[in-house]
Amino acid sequence: MKNEAIDFFIKQMDKQIPQECLSEKSSVSENKSTFKIEDAKNYTLCCIKVDDCWIKNIDVKKCDYLFYIHEPVLFIFVELKGSDIKSAFLQIEHTFLRLKEKIKKCNGKFLGCITASFVPNHANQIIRELKMKALRDHQLKIEVKNKQYNFKIENL
Repeated sequence: MKNEAIDFFIKQMDKQIPQECLSEKSSVSENKSTFKIEDAKNYTLCCIKVDDCWIKNIDVKKCDYLFYIHEPVLFIFVELKGSDIKSAFLQIEHTFLRLKEKIKKCNGKFLGCITASFVPNHANQIIRELKMKALRDHQLKIEVKNKQYNFKIENL
């Protein structure tokens, strides 16, 4: 079956992206953390494995996955983390900045999602500050959830 989301992503974002970095999955897990698009069957989407696949350079900060939803156009930057929330924000921001111009040409929305296996109680103030900074500096909304992030496109 032809996936319009994968075809569009390759054409608009990177014609050289390795095929093994692309899939139609709607759920990813690492570090005891899971991100899932709940209503995925209603949408055409692709999942891009960014870290150690699309972007292999270990010196470059990058998020783990990028989901592209074809209609409505939506890019979701996903970082699955242990407990280093600050690092997760940086990884999402760096990946977003790397792709920002191409994403803006698509006239879509974009969002960062961090799923951490452990969010310490004392991190709440830091998380609020990092969220405000990402929004102020990049117009990038970033959400943080503990262990499981069930995302619904229709709620965006």
